[in-house]
Amino acid sequence: MKKLYLPLLLLILSQITVAQTPTLKWAIQTGGPDADEAYSITTDANGNVYTTGYFRGTVDFDPGAGTFYLKSSLLMDIYIQKLDSSGNFLWAKQMGGKANDFGSSISTDDKGNIYTIGWFGGTIDFDPGAGITNLVSSGHSDIFIQKLDSAGNLLWVKQMGGNGIDYGLSISIDAKGNIYTTGDFTDTVDFNPGVGYDYLISSGEDDIFIQKLDSSGKFLWVKQMGGASYDRGYSITTDVGSNVYTTGYFSGTTDFDPGVGTVNLTAAGQYDVFIQKLDSAGNFLWARKFGGNAADIGLSVITDIHGNVYMTGSFNDTINLVHGSVNINLASAGGKDIFIQKLDPAGNFLWIKHMGGSSHDGGCSITTDNKGNIYTTGYFSGTTDFDPGAGTVNLTAVGTYDIYVQKLDSTGSYIWAIQMAGSQWDRGRSLTIDIKGNIYTTGYFSGTADFDPGVGISNLTSEGNRDIFIQKISQYISTIGIIENYFGDEFNFYPNPTSCIVTIELGKTYQEIGMTVRNTLGQVVLTKTYKSPNQLNFEIKGSSGVYFVEIWTTEGNSAIMKIVKE
Repeated sequence: MKKLYLPLLLLILSQITVAQTPTLKWAIQTGGPDADEAYSITTDANGNVYTTGYFRGTVDFDPGAGTFYLKSSLLMDIYIQKLDSSGNFLWAKQMGGKANDFGSSISTDDKGNIYTIGWFGGTIDFDPGAGITNLVSSGHSDIFIQKLDSAGNLLWVKQMGGNGIDYGLSISIDAKGNIYTTGDFTDTVDFNPGVGYDYLISSGEDDIFIQKLDSSGKFLWVKQMGGASYDRGYSITTDVGSNVYTTGYFSGTTDFDPGVGTVNLTAAGQYDVFIQKLDSAGNFLWARKFGGNAADIGLSVITDIHGNVYMTGSFNDTINLVHGSVNINLASAGGKDIFIQKLDPAGNFLWIKHMGGSSHDGGCSITTDNKGNIYTTGYFSGTTDFDPGAGTVNLTAVGTYDIYVQKLDSTGSYIWAIQMAGSQWDRGRSLTIDIKGNIYTTGYFSGTADFDPGVGISNLTSEGNRDIFIQKISQYISTIGIIENYFGDEFNFYPNPTSCIVTIELGKTYQEIGMTVRNTLGQVVLTKTYKSPNQLNFEIKGSSGVYFVEIWTTEGNSAIMKIVKE
C-alpha cells in the first residue's frame, strides 16, 4: 500500500479548505399507475426513516428486490412506510375507506413510537393489523391522530370532527411525549376525543386550531384563532421548554390570543403569513405577521437549540414586514418567491431571506442542525438564484418544477443549494436531518428525474402520474473529511466540525485498530488501541483548530481523516 509521509501531508492539507458538497447516499421510489404523494418524513434514534401521505390503486411499497403490495380501498388511502437507514424496506401500513383519506404529518418519540395526523371521510379501519378499529366521520372530513409502536402495531387512534370540513395538518411531540397538533376546522367540532366535551365553533369559513394531548391520547387543551374568512395552521413545533409555535395563513382580522386578551392582526391582502407562540399550557406569548396584496403562506416552522424560530413558505408581489423599528419591503421576482425568516425566542425580527425567479417557487419544509444551520426544501421553476446574499448561485429547472434543497448558516448566509431535476412536475414536500447530519427528503416526482445532485446520474422513472420519492443525502465529503482511505469498506465519522467527541463507524468489525491524533504541527495528542471494534469513540481535548486522525488495522488497512474542533 502506498502512503504519504504523514507530517508532510499535514503541512500541505492544513492550508486547504474546500466547501462542503452534499452527495447522494440513496434514492428510492414508491408508486403505482395513479397519483401517489408523500407529505411528511421523520427519523428515529436508530436512523430508521418514516413517511406518510396517500396512494391510489395498487402500489408496491418495497423499493428493493422484494414486493409488498397495498391496494387502496377505492380512492386515496393513507400509508405509513418504514425503511432502515440504508433505504431497505421494513414495513408499510395502510388505512382507508371509500372516501379520500390523507396522511399529513408524521413524528416519532424517544421510544420509537410513531404518531401521524391527517383527515378521513366515511368509515375507515385505523388498525393496520388483524384487528378492527373503525371510525366514522361526522361530516365531509374528520381529523385523526394515530399512534403506532415501532413495529407498526396500533396503540390508539383519536378523531375530532363536525358536520363540515376539518383537516389535521401537522403534529409535533415534545420531550415529555405530549402531542401537539394544528390544522383548520369549520362549524362546530368537539376536540375532546375522550368521554368529555370541548366544543369550538368557527368564527368564519375556517378557523385555526391548536390541540394538546398526552402520550396516551388523553385530551389536555385546545385553542382556536380565526376571523370572518379563511384561516389555517399549516405547521407546528415545540422548543426545549415545550413552548408551541405554529405558522400558516390568515385573512381579514384575527385575534391570535386564544385567552381572555385580544391581539388582533389584520391581513394586508388575500392571505398573510402568521407565526404564533404559546406556552405549554396554551397561554398566548406573542404573534407576528407579514404579507402583501396577494396570497402569502407560511408552510413550515422549526426552532433551534437556542429557541430561535425559523419558518419558510411563499409570497407574491410585494410584502411588508413591520415589527418595532423594523420595516422591510420584499418584492417577488416572479409569481411566487421562497422566503426564510428568523426570529429570536421573544419574537424579535432577526432576518428574512428570499429566493425566486420569473415564475413560481415555494419553500415547503424547514429544519435545523445542532450547529444552527438551516435546511429547506421545496420547488422552483425557471432560473432561480439560491444565494440570498451578494453572490449568485443560479439553478435552472429542467422540467416545469424541480426539487431543491438549500443550506444556510445561522446568519442566513449561503452554504450550498442542490437540485433534483426531471422533465415534468417534481416537488420536495418534507425534509429532516439525523444526528449524523444526513438529510432525508420526500415528496413526489413525475416522469424521469435525476436524484443525484452531483455529477453522477441516479434516475428514477415514475410508474404513473406521480410517484413518491425518498432521498438520503450525506454532507461529509471535503478536505474536512477523509484524506486517505485504504479500508475498502464504507465508513463514516461525525460530527465534523466537532466540539469534543468524535465517532467513527466502520464497515465491519476488525480484530484490532490503532489510532493516532495529531495537530497541524505533527505533534501526537492522542493514541488509542481498540480490540474487535466496529465503532470508535474518542475525545479531542486540545484547543480549537485542525486535527488529523490516522487509524490502521492489523490486517493492513489504514485511513487518515481531517477534523475541525470548534
